[in-house]
Amino acid sequence: MDLPIHPLAAHLPVVLIPLSSIMLILAVTIRPLRRHLMLVAVVLVGMGAAGAFLAMQTGEQLAETVGDPEAHSRWGLPTFLTAAALTVVAAAWAWTTWRAGRAVPAAAEPTEGAPRPRPSPLGAVLGTATVVLAVTATALTVMAGHSGAEEVWSDTEEEADAAEDEGQEEEDGQEADGDVALTMEEVSEHDSSDSCWAAVDGTVYDLTDWVPDHPGGEQAIEGLCGTDATEDFRQQHGGQSRPEDQLAQFELGPLD
Repeated sequence: MDLPIHPLAAHLPVVLIPLSSIMLILAVTIRPLRRHLMLVAVVLVGMGAAGAFLAMQTGEQLAETVGDPEAHSRWGLPTFLTAAALTVVAAAWAWTTWRAGRAVPAAAEPTEGAPRPRPSPLGAVLGTATVVLAVTATALTVMAGHSGAEEVWSDTEEEADAAEDEGQEEEDGQEADGDVALTMEEVSEHDSSDSCWAAVDGTVYDLTDWVPDHPGGEQAIEGLCGTDATEDFRQQHGGQSRPEDQLAQFELGPLD
């Protein structure tokens, strides 16, 4: 339906990895809960790892269109690898624990004060590793989700502030000298990141404030400074409403 898959796919690891990690920690540390949580937690963490892989792949596809959010993308691979390792170790721990439980004969009536059977050394090591990986996977998932949300919504706030400032500047400029058409000669004078103007479809835009905030990197905008960037813009963002809305916030006036 023309919606990006990544924001939807990202909810699988964001929800399932912390949830299954909590369940695994409870299963390892609280024996009475073990048989209720163990299998479900292993299945959920496996689904979370698969979701992390899907989110990583769809994120790369989305970055080709909207630009690469560097801080967010750095967390994708470590999150997937840690979740995958947690799935393997937790499954091994669950299998070892289940086998150890089957090997102990069931008593008709437990003797009061009798010591509980100790876990095998391998089970203890796998249980400890499961807890450590669960904590690590949850932390990485939180960092990945937080960095993605921060980059998306902080850009929106900055764009809103920039739009408000730009609107005020345009209003002041129009009050001073009216809606005066600008020439390509004037545009070409602003050909650096310190003062970056570009023309798109017969309208001139001041992209100076947008250069450091562009999701695709500063170089993508610096190459357009002082030029008629219609062809480049349409080739990269043709038919996409969000880039067009963002561009409109920096309008200076018509091109003569």
